[in-house]
Amino acid sequence: MNTRLLVRFSLIMMLATVALPVDACCKKQVAKAVVVKLLARDAARDAASATKAKAVAHSTTVWRYTTVAQARRELQTGIRPGSHFTPGVTPGRLPRPATAQRQYGLPQTPQVRMTVRIDKGRLVLRNKALGGEPGRGELVSPGRIPPDAIQRVARLPRPAAKH
Repeated sequence: MNTRLLVRFSLIMMLATVALPVDACCKKQVAKAVVVKLLARDAARDAASATKAKAVAHSTTVWRYTTVAQARRELQTGIRPGSHFTPGVTPGRLPRPATAQRQYGLPQTPQVRMTVRIDKGRLVLRNKALGGEPGRGELVSPGRIPPDAIQRVARLPRPAAKH
């Protein structure tokens, strides 16, 4: 179930129980609460399954969607433990930020896509991307990934201007 659907469902349920008009501020608060709950559920699942981490059989390349500021920090210090990645890479053009956010259930709209090499033997957790499209998986690294594993940082295309 994706985040938009969760937010809509929460708003419908809230409106069904309270017959008061809902302003934009209230919608944002409900949406934020839904995202916070989803992230807490994701963190709890990752912590519970940390002992189930398995070593990668062979070196693989993955993507990490993030903001420009976060990418700069990670290029200098490495990627912190508990970070999420796509399960692999596929050929094709860069997705729009909203598409990547919807597909992988990201809490914020990404600005860049980092290409990262996961070396053979590194421990990773394989999970479903909570809040993402059905069938979308993710990798979570319980250990820090060094900055030299980041191969490329590509800026995502900006949405076309509406006329």
